[in-house]
Amino acid sequence: MPNVAFHHEVLSLVRKSSSALPLPAGGDPKFAELGAIGPDLYQYIPVSTALAKALDKSFKTALATGGAPTIASIVSDPVLGPELQKVPMMAIYSLVCQEIVEPFWPHFHNEAKILAELAPIAAAQNNGKLQALGGIAVIDTDAKALGKLPPVISTMIQMIPLLLEFAPPIEAPSSSPTAKPWDPTTGRPAEFLRWHHTNKLAQTLFSSATTADQKTYAYGYLCHMAGAVCGEPFINTVVGGPYRTHWWRNRFVANFVDSWTFGRYEPPIGMNPQASMSGDTPTPTYPNWPDITQSNLQANFDVAGFAPANADLIPEAVRRVGVGLDAGDAFLTFNANATGVLNYVHSAITSTYPLLRPPDFINDPIAKALVGLYGVVWVMTSGFTTPPPLPAPPPGGAENPPSWVNTSGGTPPPPVQGGPSTGATVCGVLLAILSALAFAAADLAGGSAALAGAIAEFDSGHGIDWAAVQNDVFWLTMTLTNIQQALFTSLALGGVGYPMPSMLGGNSSGSWEPVTPAMLGVVFKNAGVGEPDNHPLTRLSHRETDASDYPAQMDQTPPVAGSTLGADAFYSWYPGVLGGDNTQIEQPPVSEFPPTKTVNPSADFVPASLYPDLVVDQSPAVGQGIFTLPTFPSDNEYFGDSLSNALLLLAQTPGKLPDYNLDGDRGYGWLNWNPQAPGIPVHLHPGNYPSSGTVVVVPE
Repeated sequence: MPNVAFHHEVLSLVRKSSSALPLPAGGDPKFAELGAIGPDLYQYIPVSTALAKALDKSFKTALATGGAPTIASIVSDPVLGPELQKVPMMAIYSLVCQEIVEPFWPHFHNEAKILAELAPIAAAQNNGKLQALGGIAVIDTDAKALGKLPPVISTMIQMIPLLLEFAPPIEAPSSSPTAKPWDPTTGRPAEFLRWHHTNKLAQTLFSSATTADQKTYAYGYLCHMAGAVCGEPFINTVVGGPYRTHWWRNRFVANFVDSWTFGRYEPPIGMNPQASMSGDTPTPTYPNWPDITQSNLQANFDVAGFAPANADLIPEAVRRVGVGLDAGDAFLTFNANATGVLNYVHSAITSTYPLLRPPDFINDPIAKALVGLYGVVWVMTSGFTTPPPLPAPPPGGAENPPSWVNTSGGTPPPPVQGGPSTGATVCGVLLAILSALAFAAADLAGGSAALAGAIAEFDSGHGIDWAAVQNDVFWLTMTLTNIQQALFTSLALGGVGYPMPSMLGGNSSGSWEPVTPAMLGVVFKNAGVGEPDNHPLTRLSHRETDASDYPAQMDQTPPVAGSTLGADAFYSWYPGVLGGDNTQIEQPPVSEFPPTKTVNPSADFVPASLYPDLVVDQSPAVGQGIFTLPTFPSDNEYFGDSLSNALLLLAQTPGKLPDYNLDGDRGYGWLNWNPQAPGIPVHLHPGNYPSSGTVVVVPE
């Protein structure tokens, strides 16, 4: 499903539109941003402290032994197993925050601060300030800490796929003794709210809002409705199937779509107007687009005041995502305005679903979800590890790196001893640490030992070579930039972080083309053979216009020899087509989006773009847009873009809106659905369901 940035941009465009209703007077805009996240807020419920400890134990056991990680003991636990089934995404973020963010990110942040202090000192040739710089103890600490990062990353790479096999309960195999996939009350909270009586909940939120903040939240929520109905089908076509069958792959693709959308609509620093596209060619080029990883999107909806007073500290909400959060924790006590809006949302859910709702809503975890949302988005967009701007090239240019720059990728050499260049020695210590990280093949443990020796030899002498110091600072900053890029590339490829704009496309052949998994070194399975995946991650292509491709069932074929996990546990792969790897196609197959089709013959309307802006603001609503009652079970008619439909929805209120499945499960206009048989209540029907190959669908 479109992620936080997509819905932020839709809301932002709505608020800028001259024809839009203004935000309710006196309402805090942060509540509109929170409302624009919609029911997706419930995706972010942090794991319990017990599950966090169990995950940490499994991780550290594998890290210590060097063996393959396992979660078997967690899955078999009568309490932790069911919890893990409900929150697999947040289990992954618990590990990321516990094992990578908290232990290592402060060291990256400290190095950036030291570089920011060194640059003006070197430029001013200020010997006194250089000698007074208190970074030596930090350097020693960082050298020892960062040397432990590579095996942690290696273990994380092995651990994440274990948590991706937990599909939505509706896809549970009928052979499972506890499986009740036909029962909507077994669904995860966010899935339940996206698939059942969506318009009724929107109406309740709209009609029951009494305070300015509640009305502002409802304003944002309606924008989310339009963004989901119009935007989710775009994500699904790129993925090859809906969230229900490819939940993690959906998030993987949505992260790329979010990054593209943010870069396209946020003006680059110092530039105006916004970025634009001519075919596949971006202007300015992708590396110069606004960087979502430094956007601090979490500040937009920080209604509870989670931001720390000291910007050098990791927020407590991030720590709680890692170590877990239990109901009743004092940290869940918010200000009156935030508490009032959260209680109002809970009351709306209770009113809309008086009987059939998951038991999680009895003690609504919305406060926990707010903590989790902030923590995850902070990890994805805070820029906490971002280096300072690259200083001006040193005297004589920067053509020749210092001798300790590790250009070979091996263990960085220790700084040269015995010389009077105190500043160069300090910079050399930093550079050797950072070079070790910049090159994956470096032996960080050996490098750290060498650095510790260099620090021990440090002598605050005289006769500093300032040209060398400036050269060192320049190369240090450039190296730290490379490390930041390597870090976020790893997070993006792991599906837990947004890609930087430089990852959105390439022009190696002389012309720009959208990013594909093949560009990122990702391989997917087709007929049992690993092949490069050349399907774009941010643009529709010929694959998405083939109705026989979509929607595909979950691919249960192990992706590699000896694997026990289904292919969909490997989120960077795509489902094959019937006849390729025998992936079945669900019935009824519905063409998701036909970009070459004239969808409004009277206006001869043909979309001009196949990128996400098509479903943001580039295709005005056709007729009444999303108010058009679809022909059940689905509708091939393209409704238009999110902005146009959000404006219609705000003007007409949600009363006339059909009850849409917000995941666009089989196409535009797919209504809420449940399997049903005559005489049997919907929630007790034991018949066909999606993983059987067919589904009996009826509008609610």
